[in-house]
Amino acid sequence: MNRQHLDLYIEQVCLEIDGAERSLNGSEIYSNYHHFLVHVSNIYKLIFPNINKTKYDTDETMGIRKRRRSAFQEYFCDYKDMNISILKNDLRDHLEHFDERLDKFVLLEEQGKDISIIDKNCFQNCGPNPIQIDKEIREKQFYVRQLIIDEDSDTEIYQFYDQDYDINAMRKMLKKFKEYVEIH
Repeated sequence: MNRQHLDLYIEQVCLEIDGAERSLNGSEIYSNYHHFLVHVSNIYKLIFPNINKTKYDTDETMGIRKRRRSAFQEYFCDYKDMNISILKNDLRDHLEHFDERLDKFVLLEEQGKDISIIDKNCFQNCGPNPIQIDKEIREKQFYVRQLIIDEDSDTEIYQFYDQDYDINAMRKMLKKFKEYVEIH
């Protein structure tokens, strides 16, 4: 892959970083974090392309992905250090396949599992305050998504499908990418 092609991908990464930074400046908490996470997962997909062939991939597509991955490895001297767990592909999969995640929860309830399926982020605009829900019911809830913000400890965790995603760590990673791109 030549430098002109790599620059095309780098430009897109920079646009995604800018979008991620802008997405957290609004007043709609759920929407802002959702957009932020979409941008972050797009950056991951650009910089760390999947090189495992699926039945939908052609040899040509796989060749481009492998060359892109190799080009980014050369571009980022500390590429392996950048491939950290906070930018996991499963985050993108959760966001893109949200309907399938809900199907799994519905199936659990249909099988007699005693849980309540709740998208905690909806409480902001369309449901009861989770604090007001009876404690016994709260203990049986399985949150599809929830945002945990603790301003005292400067913690922002987005939980999705029982997995934690550290928003602050993602912000630091984006800053690292942006600083690197600006000087190279």
